[in-house]
Amino acid sequence: MKIDYTYNKDDYLTIHRFNLKSYEIESLIEILEKANLSDYEKDFIKELFQNVKQINIENKLVATREANKVKINKSKEKIQNAINLLKLEGKKITPYEIAKAANISYNTAKKYFRNISNEVVKAKK
Repeated sequence: MKIDYTYNKDDYLTIHRFNLKSYEIESLIEILEKANLSDYEKDFIKELFQNVKQINIENKLVATREANKVKINKSKEKIQNAINLLKLEGKKITPYEIAKAANISYNTAKKYFRNISNEVVKAKK
């Protein structure tokens, strides 16, 4: 179980998210049903459980992988375009120069620079 929360300026607790497994939710409901709660507390808990959102983790993982693939391909395309631009301008091709020309971080340029430059060398052969 994981709970994300913050306190506001008046020291009221704000819960942003519960990450519970189904058996944890069932156990929590059982405990709350047995507890001696006021009507206000019961209504508050009912309201919390009405906003429960189930997330299919597998779908979320697939969507994340797909989004990462798109982002990686965009970065590689920017790097390739930057390499072509630097060649046209007669500048030295380094990860730093690529990062500046492609408007990406140095670490991203460095990460994909070797792969792309190897692909260019293979294509020339």
